[in-house]
Amino acid sequence: MINFEFEKYTNINVKKICYEDYNDYLIRIKDAHSFYDLDELFEERLISKMSNLAKKIKDDNGVLVVVGIGGSYLGSKALIDALSGYFDDKGVYYAGNSLSSDYLHDLIEELKDKNVYLNVISKSGTTLEVSTAFNVLKNYVNKNKIIITSDAGSPLHTLAKENECEFLEIPKTIGGRFSVFTPVGLFPLIYAGINVMELKRGAMDAISNKDDIIKYAQVRDEFFKVQKPVEAYVCYEPKLYIFLKWISQLYGETLGKNKNGILPMTILNTRDLHSLGQFIQEGSPILFQTVFKVVKSKNDITSMNKSVSSLNSIACDATLKAHFSGDISSNLIEIDKIDEYHMGYLMQFFMLSCYYSSYIQGVNPFNQPGVEAYKKEIKEML
Repeated sequence: MINFEFEKYTNINVKKICYEDYNDYLIRIKDAHSFYDLDELFEERLISKMSNLAKKIKDDNGVLVVVGIGGSYLGSKALIDALSGYFDDKGVYYAGNSLSSDYLHDLIEELKDKNVYLNVISKSGTTLEVSTAFNVLKNYVNKNKIIITSDAGSPLHTLAKENECEFLEIPKTIGGRFSVFTPVGLFPLIYAGINVMELKRGAMDAISNKDDIIKYAQVRDEFFKVQKPVEAYVCYEPKLYIFLKWISQLYGETLGKNKNGILPMTILNTRDLHSLGQFIQEGSPILFQTVFKVVKSKNDITSMNKSVSSLNSIACDATLKAHFSGDISSNLIEIDKIDEYHMGYLMQFFMLSCYYSSYIQGVNPFNQPGVEAYKKEIKEML
């Protein structure tokens, strides 16, 4: 169960839900995008192919290096972090999300005694960070241990055919930041032992939550109108922090256009109450918050005759009240527990609501011209 509370800790008046707008929104989604056809994305033969490939790697005592940046790795990493124990060894490593020479060097050192498989992920096949890491790492693996995830017809697809590498196709209509329920996200998740069919079940249920999907988008729009151009995504469970980074990319890259949009930021409490808490309470009144509160902890510990999870819950509630008294508004999302069903629900919820926000804002949700600008400059310098 997930409870969305958009009114308790805010002075914003939530608009009445407009079902006529919602029907138009559904039509627009159906026409513009196919990734909401979850039955197609979780098609049995595709899931079976990825499961068999993951089993082959596991049976070979292999580790998986996901080579990707942005949406090509954030979705799977967000879910693996959220659904794993803090010190679980899932055998998943990441590369291609920076141009750090030191990181690549240390990763190679870490992998030198391991049986390495590469999963190279890029829609275009030409992303600089991914190409750089792949060019280095491919020297340490046999070509039969390279899995390429890309668009059909991309340079990486051609490379896969020439070298007889395993190939997983990304549907052409699905952009990277929306790709978590494609092979981009699903294959690393299956390798890590995540129950992807429970993710689908949660995502399917999220689709029916039309009221909260639209309400969240409308509340964000109202905050922007009253000069609150920053949204702080806040969690009190560290394993959700990369999930917040995934949301930040989703909203920042989708809506930050035409000198408009809300700047997303990520906060981990109670850690950041000791760094950013002062600014939020008494600094420039430029932000509102969307707070994630986990109701049931998987494991509870007692300290000073108190449940640690209850202390965390009290800290969350007290901070919401303190911030509200300081005229800082917050949306509250209460999650019954962290599991595949609830995470699948949340990811689908935010993708749908983000699309609706683009409809309100009047921007193309699937392009990122600002990203292309820096890429052009790099290309010219090279």
